[in-house]
Amino acid sequence: SRKLLLHKKEIIRINHEIETNKYTLIPLKLYFKKASYKLTIIAGDGISDIKLDSDTALSGEQLSKTYKYGESIDIDANCCTEEGYTIEFADWKSNNKNLFDDKTDKKLKFLMPAGDLILTAVANKKPMETSYKVEFYYQENGTYPTNPKESDIITRSAKTGETVKLTGADMEAILSGYTYDKDYEGKVESAIVSWDGTTILKAYFKQQFTVTYAPGDYGKFDELIFKNLDYGAKVPNYTGDYTGSDGYIFDKWSPDKPDGVKGNILFTATWKKMLIPTITHTPTDWTNQNVKVTITRPEGYELYELEYSINDSEEWITYNDEFEIETNCIIHARI
Repeated sequence: SRKLLLHKKEIIRINHEIETNKYTLIPLKLYFKKASYKLTIIAGDGISDIKLDSDTALSGEQLSKTYKYGESIDIDANCCTEEGYTIEFADWKSNNKNLFDDKTDKKLKFLMPAGDLILTAVANKKPMETSYKVEFYYQENGTYPTNPKESDIITRSAKTGETVKLTGADMEAILSGYTYDKDYEGKVESAIVSWDGTTILKAYFKQQFTVTYAPGDYGKFDELIFKNLDYGAKVPNYTGDYTGSDGYIFDKWSPDKPDGVKGNILFTATWKKMLIPTITHTPTDWTNQNVKVTITRPEGYELYELEYSINDSEEWITYNDEFEIETNCIIHARI
């Protein structure tokens, strides 16, 4: 519309006629100009910038300008770049869906519609397939190597940003005598895949040993086996019985016990041929007096316990010191 071009006196006179005589003022000609509206652009997800005329809206920013109805507008959006990802323009989101619901070109040209307009540029971000490694470390003499063997490294792939983990199969040792070391601080059981291929999962396997106590040539007991012993562990003691063949007595284990477990150990029982204890009595001749009996161990058997029985009794009595008998009898002694 245009302003009414009159002198002040004319305006006062017309206003007087309207108020006094109840006249109505009727415009005979009307003039219109194009209305202006606000355009707002927003650089949404994955968009690095949007160019509008000489201005630019950077990622996450918005830019507003005023345009006349029907005015031609050119917009150009650019996508971000990120290592390990492909980022492609998706579409324009608008408050005027009827006008922009099918616009998937990052370059947009249109005429300003009636009403304020908001346009948001959006891109799709897709992770790329990226390689990562799984390394397996096997303990040697109680120590893990600084670097694994080439044969103990495998390469896999996953999407950038994806979390990868050791599988159950990864934690199963392929070498005998080893088990997964779940307590080792250097293990890496899970990680987020990096775009540059530097992601590494690490599995560590510790040595496992057995200690066996075998009966040897004259033992009458079963083997006793202690399994799954770590390197350097204390050597477990034998906890079974020492039953031997008739006429033999346990001597010692061979080899001697080491300070700690550093490999599989086989202890074999060694045996001594049992000698007969010596029985003496005083007096030595026939007599009607009480007789004192002494039992003496064979040389080399000083640490072994002596037992004796009288006549055919099945009760064996531990011998500690000489004893007396009052009647005729037969005395048996054993170690």
